[in-house]
Amino acid sequence: MDDRLVLTASFAAYLAAGGLYVAGYVASEAAFTGSEYLFLLGIGYGAPLVALLLVWARSYALGAGVYAVSAASTCWYLANYLVFGDGTAAVFSVGGDASRAYTVGVAVLSFATVATTLVACWLWYRHSPGVRTVVDSVLRRSSSG
Repeated sequence: MDDRLVLTASFAAYLAAGGLYVAGYVASEAAFTGSEYLFLLGIGYGAPLVALLLVWARSYALGAGVYAVSAASTCWYLANYLVFGDGTAAVFSVGGDASRAYTVGVAVLSFATVATTLVACWLWYRHSPGVRTVVDSVLRRSSSG
């Protein structure tokens, strides 16, 4: 199977999870305090879209690297602000009738983000000799000691 299709499928699943999150967000009493949503739009969805376009242009190493870094950053954001944070958009701060929908949306988006990060790291390892060298040397060092 073409690597571009694997990455595109993970991005489609990531978009679907984002749609589920937005549905839960709109239905619940959650609210961002300021421009926190811009991180999700720019780094969470804008950068992976650019990376996907790079991969389809056959710039695998650069596209996978941008995709992996943006997806890992989004994982950090979700954990820091939406799961363990104390803002009004944090899962444990949201109340009301649709709080369960919001919690499910955050959980699905978190799972999809981790899966997307793993796919991007796999593609980056597969197409970047520099990343492959670093990972292989770290694994050799840990298995010999």
